[in-house]
Amino acid sequence: MSKVKEILTPEYALKDILRNLSEDDISEYIKKTKSLLYKYADPDDVSRQISFKDAMILDSKMEEIYGRKPFLRLLTDYLSVHKNFENSNIDEFLPEVIAIGGKVGDLMNRIKMSLDEKSQGGSKIVPREKELIFEEINKIDDQLDKIKKLLKDIDDS
Repeated sequence: MSKVKEILTPEYALKDILRNLSEDDISEYIKKTKSLLYKYADPDDVSRQISFKDAMILDSKMEEIYGRKPFLRLLTDYLSVHKNFENSNIDEFLPEVIAIGGKVGDLMNRIKMSLDEKSQGGSKIVPREKELIFEEINKIDDQLDKIKKLLKDIDDS
């Protein structure tokens, strides 16, 4: 069975640095060899880890040269993914999104029924049918408002 690749790890950030900085650059910036950084980048070697200070130095050099910060990006992404969603209604979000599909289906059925030759106005939409169509549209608007609120709550947590 193949191994799952984790991208929110210091090893992944190190691999970006190793691809872009030379042996001389690394030695100059943090006084360590590129070979040692490869050992730090091995996810199976838990005994060797890069120091916070070295990670920050390499990040600042990567920003100077390439305009990106692999370790800061790692931290930002990690915090974003591992937020505590207990108070955020995230479990309510998906069912509400799915429910809107049903409401759109109800609207389509209402319009189809209103345009049917056997409806009150025949193939024309009469005021009562128009009112019923607007009710279905309002249900969709209400559902979208719920989804927007839940999404906002998730982003704010």
